[in-house]
Amino acid sequence: MRMKHLTALLLASCISVTAVPVTAPGYAVTASAETSGDFEYSVLEDGTVEISHYEGTDKIVEIPAEIGGKTVTGIGYSAFYDCAALESVTIPDSVTSIGDHAFYGCTLASVTIPDSVTSIGNYAFYNCAALASVTIPESVTSIGDYAFSDCTALESVTIQDSVTSIGDYAFYGCAALASVTIPDSVTSFGNFAFYGTPWLQARQAEDPLVVVNGILIDATTCSGDVQIPDGVTGIGGGAFYGCETLESVTIPDSVTSIGDYAFARCSALASVTIPEGVTSIGDNAFSDCT
Repeated sequence: MRMKHLTALLLASCISVTAVPVTAPGYAVTASAETSGDFEYSVLEDGTVEISHYEGTDKIVEIPAEIGGKTVTGIGYSAFYDCAALESVTIPDSVTSIGDHAFYGCTLASVTIPDSVTSIGNYAFYNCAALASVTIPESVTSIGDYAFSDCTALESVTIQDSVTSIGDYAFYGCAALASVTIPDSVTSFGNFAFYGTPWLQARQAEDPLVVVNGILIDATTCSGDVQIPDGVTGIGGGAFYGCETLESVTIPDSVTSIGDYAFARCSALASVTIPEGVTSIGDNAFSDCT
């Protein structure tokens, strides 16, 4: 039943997030795109170039560092969307951003993200089912929503200590993901960021309260009366989602935030005391607690 509820929530989120392409502030593009070989591109306001579409069918692609004498700094929205033949891509050191949906649904088995990249957009590598390992470079500060979701062959992820936030569903459904390195710098975990991964399942087996960097990111195997340990500073999004046998929870004074859907669908939850230190309660945090 919990999986059914979570799947419905996931689908609703997909519908709401994917509806409209977004261009980052300060990176407005020109009205019409130009072409260079198999690449369609747009010139940005700062005079650099963003790849807007790849029209080729090559298995191995090297993105150029310059086009027409202009530096390539971005891989735009859906630039390589659903490129079924693409197996390997080389991204030049000039690129600073990988946009939303950039490699969505590609058959990528290999990608090197250069140290110049500072942001990985929403759905950037969503459903790249052949991708086996990823190293997030030290330049990246945030990993977008659904960025690597449903990368079913992904076995290991190394996140460098520059990253401070991991988005909603970022590694959701990565059924082979057993090794994850998360630095102390990460202070924000999105809803269900690692749900359905062997890494999370192994952590659950050690302790049903999975705490990373002081944030309770998962407690979905809990039931009855639960006491969250002192020192926990946040209850992450969806942490107790669908715990239908959870009856009461004690939250320590150290907690300052309760995330979206944190206790949603905890239908037996009858008692909870929110300490004075809590300054934010997320959307739908206690929805359907009948």
